[in-house]
This record gives sequence, C-alpha cells and structure tokens, in this order.
Amino acid sequence: MFVPIAIGGTLSVILYVLIINPRFERLVEKCQPDSAPPEARLGVTVIAGPLFAISFFWFAWTSFPSISFWAPMLSGGMMGFAICWIFLGLFNYIVDAYLAVAASAMASNTVIRSLFGFAFPIWSNPAPKVQICTIEEECRGSVSEGDLD
Repeated sequence: MFVPIAIGGTLSVILYVLIINPRFERLVEKCQPDSAPPEARLGVTVIAGPLFAISFFWFAWTSFPSISFWAPMLSGGMMGFAICWIFLGLFNYIVDAYLAVAASAMASNTVIRSLFGFAFPIWSNPAPKVQICTIEEECRGSVSEGDLD
C-alpha cells in the first residue's frame, strides 16, 4: 500500500521540474532587475492542499473489504503527489523569502517540525481499546461510556 505514495511523489517531482519550475523561471526573467516575489512559489500548495484532504477522505471511504484494493491505492498516489507538492512549494518559499539565511531557515524549519512530531504523541490522549465483534458472538472487553473520558 505504500508503493503508490512513492509513485505519486515521483510523478509530482517530474511535473514540478517540467512545468512549475520553468514557469517560475519565466517570472524571474520578467521581474528583472528585481527578484520574483517568494509568494509565487505557493501556487502549488494551493493546488496540493485540497488534494491532500481529498486523498484522505478517498482512502477512508474506500477502505472496506467489499471495495477493490485499487481504490485506496490510487488515493495513496494522490496523497504522495500532494505531500511532495506541499513540501516543494513551502521549502522553495522559505528559501526565496530568506535568501541570505536560507540554510538557517531550513534548519529551523526542520527542528520545529521534528519537535512537533516528537511532542504531539506525548500530549495526545491514548486511543480507547475497542474490540470489534460480529452480531453472533458476544463482545468481551467492549468499550463502556466510562472508557471514553
């Protein structure tokens, strides 16, 4: 199930290099002698943000045994595509906005992202223990209302 994410990411990088980056280079030539506005790099994130959300809904609504496994796999491709375009757009924006200190800006971005990735699992509530059972069998250890507090 993870292969489509890599395929979508690869496709997004290819499209970025062939279509989006030449478009930005034309804008740089047009804005000479000034530099192009860094916000021009954010166009791909405007496209990729909704695609990212759509891919998660698509995955959730097609993850049933009665639906072919190709449907959630295709949503993984869209998710990989969207993730790469979000990161490419935002990283290029940071580099263009903080050109003189781009390495420090990227390093601080990485540190802050890593700190959030570290902290959120610590401060989040644990998921309740739920046992799924069929109608014919009696559920043991099912969730009571007191367990959800």
